[in-house]
Amino acid sequence: MQENTKYLIEFNKKYKTNILKTDDTYTSLQNGKQICFNSGGCELSKRGYCIMCNYGCGRKKLSLEQVKIALDDMFKDCSYEQPINYKVFGCNGSILDTNEFSEDCFDYLLDYIAKYNIDTVCFETFYSTVTEEKLAKIKKKLIKIKVDIELGFESANNFIRENCYLKFIDNEIFKEKIALIHKYGMNCVVNLMYGAPFCSLKEQNADLANSIKWCFENNVDFICIFPMIIKNNTLLAKIYDLGFAKPAYLYGLIDILTKIPDDKLNRVNFLWFSDYESSYKYIKAVPYTCEKCNGKIVDFLKKFGKSNLAERIKLKQTLPLKIDCACTKQYNNELASENCTTKEQRINECVLKLKKEIYK
Repeated sequence: MQENTKYLIEFNKKYKTNILKTDDTYTSLQNGKQICFNSGGCELSKRGYCIMCNYGCGRKKLSLEQVKIALDDMFKDCSYEQPINYKVFGCNGSILDTNEFSEDCFDYLLDYIAKYNIDTVCFETFYSTVTEEKLAKIKKKLIKIKVDIELGFESANNFIRENCYLKFIDNEIFKEKIALIHKYGMNCVVNLMYGAPFCSLKEQNADLANSIKWCFENNVDFICIFPMIIKNNTLLAKIYDLGFAKPAYLYGLIDILTKIPDDKLNRVNFLWFSDYESSYKYIKAVPYTCEKCNGKIVDFLKKFGKSNLAERIKLKQTLPLKIDCACTKQYNNELASENCTTKEQRINECVLKLKKEIYK
């Protein structure tokens, strides 16, 4: 680990002390499609990892009784026969991490949801928590339900992932986890981030394109792409104030889309690119667009997400790819410009400024 990265981790711990703590057992998102159990907090976050997240946590470790009450509440309007298309379960970090979600709680969750007519269940977790034992248990209990395992990856580039995102993953072990998920007949869903701090726009675009390519080459089933959102109470927000990070261009997602082969368009989705109103108090800056193009890009990405492969191929050729406005001109000008410094130099300059401010 580089010396500057060690400093960033220590600084990150300081900024994570103000994250929201709640007495609620769970948070429901996307009209109940996604459930986040409010655990005692992400173990990686406690170690100062992940420069961009400010996920809250429960005030204490979840008990089995809390989980039982929460499940009854979230399924109170559902019958066992009622079709449910998709359900995502996670914690503030990893639902397969027993430090966050105990073995008893997870066993109860599996037995509970197995009774319902759910087509597909997704579990969000860190790759190191994916084990043969866990997958075998899920397979045994959810006999009639398809399963997705969703893993944060952010970038296939080790330098960017470790030094820009403060996330530590061994790519070779990650490949083994993909194979293990497939061994149990489950889909591997991987999250990628767009808009790495300390990186130029050209570097951000190249990183996302290379990461998508890496995922396809290593048999990832589905890719979820998230534009960088700069949240309060994070080191990323401080770096943004110092000028070493800025919101991702929303148009950049459209540009990246043009580089994805047509036959793979149904394996990519874009998430958290709009509808931030309920979360504004937690957010410092959202992906950048101007008034002229925002509605067109958001509508396009939403329509893309609801379309089948044939429809996506047609959409790829439509209006948003030809938008002419202030922010797309700015995007193209920035993309064409050359940076006179390297990522390493930018990180070093930022760390020096953070040291002066924090240690003054």
